[in-house]
Amino acid sequence: MTTPPNDPHTTSPGPAVDPKEARRARRIALAGICIPLGIALASLMRVSHLPSADASAHTVPATTTTSTQHIVARGALTASRALTSSSLSTTVPSTTTTPKQARQAPSSQQDSTSSVLAHGGKILVIGDSISQDLGAGLHYELDANPQIQVINFGKPSSGLTIPSFYDWPSQLPSLLDSYKPSLVVVLLGANDARALELPSSSPGSPAASLTFGTPVWGAEYRWRVRQLASEATSTGATLLYLGAPVMADPSYAAEVTSVNAQAAAAIAQVPGASFVSTWSWLSPQPGRFVSSALVNGQLTGLRIADGIHPTEAGWNLMATTLVSYLHAHDGLKTPASHPLQLGR
Repeated sequence: MTTPPNDPHTTSPGPAVDPKEARRARRIALAGICIPLGIALASLMRVSHLPSADASAHTVPATTTTSTQHIVARGALTASRALTSSSLSTTVPSTTTTPKQARQAPSSQQDSTSSVLAHGGKILVIGDSISQDLGAGLHYELDANPQIQVINFGKPSSGLTIPSFYDWPSQLPSLLDSYKPSLVVVLLGANDARALELPSSSPGSPAASLTFGTPVWGAEYRWRVRQLASEATSTGATLLYLGAPVMADPSYAAEVTSVNAQAAAAIAQVPGASFVSTWSWLSPQPGRFVSSALVNGQLTGLRIADGIHPTEAGWNLMATTLVSYLHAHDGLKTPASHPLQLGR
């Protein structure tokens, strides 16, 4: 399986790639894409999506991913996606959509506290490699509660824009059927600031695409988020959709901000689903990227050198924050086993 090009989560070996140059090349390539009106109209019609090209690799794990496995994976990323030290403390430009990003509670239609986890249950964590980190941390923080089972099923490099690489709406039903979770946690978006692939008009023909940032791109992306969320809630599960965390590179951070805003708008239309920003989860100043901060009174590294992924301490901090949220909103009675707190 070839990893989608220009992917910030790629772990394939090779020479180091400058993220800014990769994004510049991507913009140049996208600028040359001409999207006929017929394609744009077709995107707004609901045609069947391509099946996942990764179906042969789709094996549901029997256990959650361990922290040790993630340390190895992140080491490979550090070597291939290193950023300069000057980019390790940045703030998203004021032109980005910060109000939606800064929201820490669900939309008003889901504000009431539920009891979905009051008597235990299964938590299915899906998404990209950052979701895998979160899932490992959540398993660690809930290990004292035998009534809670965490199923950590992330797909590195995945998102909702390239279904030929991995099609989450097609893959999720089998996971829901296998595990019957009470709560589904989704963390996607870091790989979606790119052209959006459309279904091929005929077998064997190249897939058309929609340019990132255009209105038709936003409409299609929101539809895909709603589709994924509705699949989960249709089984009776509660869905919690987490926005991707703030990134080190300012231009990339602005792109991810836009993706998160589209997801938040879509989730607001799905009963039983909530969108929660993670912008304060890894930084004492919401919306500002920091590579390290005071955690439990000690200066602690929270992001690895790629400026994208959290360290082990970072993902445990994210998991502690998520546990606190579930305790307040979803009836979880067990506190985090190894709680971490910013600034103390």
